[in-house]
Amino acid sequence: MKIHRLLSWLIVLSLSLVFGVSAEELSPDADEVARRVYDRDVGRDMHLLGTMELISAGGQKREREYTTLRLDTAEERKVKIRFTAPADIEGTGFLVVENLDSAETEQHLYLPALKRTRRIVASQQGRSFVNSDFTYEDMRRQPLKNWTYQLDEDTAYLGRPCYVLVSEPKPTTDTQYTRIVSQVDKETFIALQIDFYDQ
Repeated sequence: MKIHRLLSWLIVLSLSLVFGVSAEELSPDADEVARRVYDRDVGRDMHLLGTMELISAGGQKREREYTTLRLDTAEERKVKIRFTAPADIEGTGFLVVENLDSAETEQHLYLPALKRTRRIVASQQGRSFVNSDFTYEDMRRQPLKNWTYQLDEDTAYLGRPCYVLVSEPKPTTDTQYTRIVSQVDKETFIALQIDFYDQ
């Protein structure tokens, strides 16, 4: 056993010296994988055109189109979603402002029919986001300190090698989920699939 540990250590040391790769980068632990997902470089800003597909229990499909804008500064991250089609949701807007120092988040929903904006408060986090399966909680980033992490056996998704990151809330964390399982691309640290588990 000691020989195997010594060989493993020598391999890691050799790779570190030759390629400048640390042991942490070779096999990150669960906390490190979670940190890399959270802190992944996504650039200073983003402009996204997207489609949301709603599928009823009877299999009927409806599509919604939206634009997303994101702007990061040293102090905060702002994300704005505005629906552009169909007509019954056109103009509906959603703003998320995340304080990067405190990790506190504000959410505001603009309803064009009422011509007013309302703030989403903590007690509404479990409610449906614009009548979809998403909730307001899903539309924000949870601080890393609110969860514990562990790694399951590695897998592959869409042909990409993945870490399987299991996140469980700490007792003091206000969430509707008992655990979240993410398949995280080993190269990019993008979560390619996320399964949410409630009570």
